[in-house]
Amino acid sequence: FRKLMIRVLDSDLDLIDFQIKFATGPVYHLKDHYVFRENTRTRALDLPGDLRVIRWIDFKYKNLPGGGRARMQVWGQ
Repeated sequence: FRKLMIRVLDSDLDLIDFQIKFATGPVYHLKDHYVFRENTRTRALDLPGDLRVIRWIDFKYKNLPGGGRARMQVWGQ
């Protein structure tokens, strides 16, 4: 993968932390803090270096008041 995009469905969401563990070992920590409105997405997030194979992605988030139960999608290129 070279780029990722995150999309949020069904509710507003506060993305507190976001980490990607690559197959070769390093962990990429996204330093930006995002507040999503329902049915919105991030810009394309460039992944660093040649570390392209992803082992896992870890999200820490909370739903914002007044919404439903949010769903997240990760799109990769």
